[in-house]
Amino acid sequence: MFKLFYTITHNLATLTTESSANTTTQLQCATVCATDLRCGGFIWYASQVPSCALVVDPSVADSTEHLNDQVYRLENYGEEYLLLELPQPTSSWQNTYDTCKAKQLDMVPMPKTLRDRAILSIRPVEWLSLDLKRSADGEYIDSHGTVLTNTSVLTWGGSNPTYGEEACIGIGYSPLAFYDQLCHHTTHYYVLCVKNMS
Repeated sequence: MFKLFYTITHNLATLTTESSANTTTQLQCATVCATDLRCGGFIWYASQVPSCALVVDPSVADSTEHLNDQVYRLENYGEEYLLLELPQPTSSWQNTYDTCKAKQLDMVPMPKTLRDRAILSIRPVEWLSLDLKRSADGEYIDSHGTVLTNTSVLTWGGSNPTYGEEACIGIGYSPLAFYDQLCHHTTHYYVLCVKNMS
């Protein structure tokens, strides 16, 4: 249900957390996270009280940022997916798509909830490709042909979107920011696929 990350990229080392005072064990902390719809993972501080900090999206009220080198990430994503990491040091959006499809998996869909956003904030490298492309008419479409009707959920980073040939969508930094990029642009992307469990 949870995966432990011992080292995460320096730029991502600051995660937004919320304390959970009613836990005395890691199992209780995991249970609290699994039942809190805002939680994407947790950090266990054995030498402090409270020991349990839930990883949440920065938009959650009363959340604070903490520097972390060890965090547990929830592996269930959305209502029907299981996250699966593929060891691949460099990649592009297209390579991520091809790698996932070759293993009969899908790319990570657009985060829809606070929990999804919190889950995706826990990753070992900065960049992650999403199952989302901009079509020639400006619509954002996933690989199944579903059109993203509410584009206000795309919190663009920097000078993005740049449009033009940069039609493939990914996320980077923390908190999550969306970027458009060339589909074949190779950089240090995190290859994360999902398996539909429904």
